[in-house]
Amino acid sequence: MGTRCFIGIEMESFAIVGIYNHYDGYLSGVGATLLQHYDVETKVWKLIGCGDRSSLGDIPERGLKLTKLADDDADTYSNGPYNLEDAVPRFEISVEAIFAHQSDFEYAYVYSHKLGKWQYATYNDSRLKDLTFDEIKKEDE
Repeated sequence: MGTRCFIGIEMESFAIVGIYNHYDGYLSGVGATLLQHYDVETKVWKLIGCGDRSSLGDIPERGLKLTKLADDDADTYSNGPYNLEDAVPRFEISVEAIFAHQSDFEYAYVYSHKLGKWQYATYNDSRLKDLTFDEIKKEDE
């Protein structure tokens, strides 16, 4: 079972474009990887452009992308059934909308174009908070 999350970037219009990640979505997993390896906007856009993922690596090419298992009527991917349309970046109007549209997301990570840094929210608290290594340590305690 995975800890699912949304990874996105807030655009100038304040809309959020992002992708689904299936495994290790908690702060010390995806959160730490984003802080360590996706610290500039160009890297974030490259990641988003790669589409939905099973896992996140230190560069987009090292993570596992969702892959189709069978070429039949049902779109079945390595992590379960998904609609083909869902395997590409999606637009949301707010963090609340992210959780409303995908209720099994436990975390949402948003790179703020305006602030130039990562923020995160949880399913239980959709207010964006700065993603820092101190926040990650708090979760592990």
